[in-house]
Amino acid sequence: MARRVRAALFAAFVGLVQFGLPARADVRDVDPEVAISQMQNACDSGGFAACADLGTLYLRGEVVARNMEYAASLFEKACGGGVPGGCTSLGYIYATGDGRPLDHARAATLYLKACEKRDLVACSNLGAAYRKGEGVRVDLDRAVKLYRMACDGGNALACANLGNAYADGRGVTQDFAKALALYRSACDRGENIACSHMGVMYDSGRGVTQDRLLAARMFKDACDRGAPEACRNLAEVYARDGPVDRDRSQTFALLARACDLGDAEGCSDAGVMFENGDGVAKDEIQAARLYDHACQRGVPQACTNVGGLLVQGRGVPKDPAMAVQFYEHGCARGVAAACSGLGGLFRNGIGVETNKGIALDLFRRGCGDADAFGCKNLGDMFALGEGVPGDPKQAIHFYGLGCDGGEATACGELAAFYASGIGAPHNPTRALELFRRACELGRNDACEAKNP
Repeated sequence: MARRVRAALFAAFVGLVQFGLPARADVRDVDPEVAISQMQNACDSGGFAACADLGTLYLRGEVVARNMEYAASLFEKACGGGVPGGCTSLGYIYATGDGRPLDHARAATLYLKACEKRDLVACSNLGAAYRKGEGVRVDLDRAVKLYRMACDGGNALACANLGNAYADGRGVTQDFAKALALYRSACDRGENIACSHMGVMYDSGRGVTQDRLLAARMFKDACDRGAPEACRNLAEVYARDGPVDRDRSQTFALLARACDLGDAEGCSDAGVMFENGDGVAKDEIQAARLYDHACQRGVPQACTNVGGLLVQGRGVPKDPAMAVQFYEHGCARGVAAACSGLGGLFRNGIGVETNKGIALDLFRRGCGDADAFGCKNLGDMFALGEGVPGDPKQAIHFYGLGCDGGEATACGELAAFYASGIGAPHNPTRALELFRRACELGRNDACEAKNP
């Protein structure tokens, strides 16, 4: 089944919490090569603030080629030398997994260290960690206090995150008017993601009069100024009916821009479009590359997608054993399709030894989270008595869930039960309906059955 691009608009504001970086070093009015040389010499001589400034240039790819590994080493030196911004930037690198292995706990520790020295960006980032439960336990009250402190101190991103809390009603009483005021304040101070958040409010009509054209303009302005989430939101606008004409090529271009701006979700979604040849020429090698990039930066659905390509040898050499690892990663992080995909490998002994019991448990996890493939496989196992006693009623139940979720084979198998009258009442009319559904979903043998 073709993968679909995940919806990019977050009407419920879940997941909109943002992490920030200290201000960039300004080398516009000096010779870049001279400035870099001077910064490097100062850093080498124990000028730790220079290490932090130089690291920021390497992180952003400004004046010098982007080099996250070297940036991380510079931030580490600056942080060790007592520069709070160095700790904040190093925390950001650990939080994104770009330049260092992904380590949310390490990131939170670094944010705390910098926040205690009144680095407002670090305080905002620590609030985001408490809001999302990344590296620390979820603590919404503490997240709001950190946002408020940083916002009151003049950090625009913290104001945007505090606006999220009011829009979401998490840690504070829901108040759309306060959310909009905070977003507007942050947007006016140049925080582009806050402009995008306002766009989400106008797009959804939550707390404001709905105006999807105004929302699209807000997304475009913020995207043009470099806010990757705004680019993803605008991509969704072009993917649906609304104030602009549908344009899948524009959807792809905007997701690619979001990816180029460092947004891992945008990379994952662009990978889906490459895999499906949707809005761009089909390119499974590019899809695999983007999925792997996003997976390494904490997008579990992307890990799952890599697993699928490895099983089939599409875009990458066939490697079921490696697929197991990617599926395990995705399943452990709540991706139902990853649990079901891993179950399929255990059921059939692909990349692992056959284990029907493990397969059954994994299919239950997948189906329990509404993955149709997992439900279909549970139906198979109960129909065939694999790892469980044969039970037609249970098979029919799970095939029904799979069919409702769009799994063509599940619809076909369910139709066969009603057509034969074995395990279910003989019902040719119901069988025909299900064969038609299976045919519509792409099962060719069902197309013949629906036309007796």
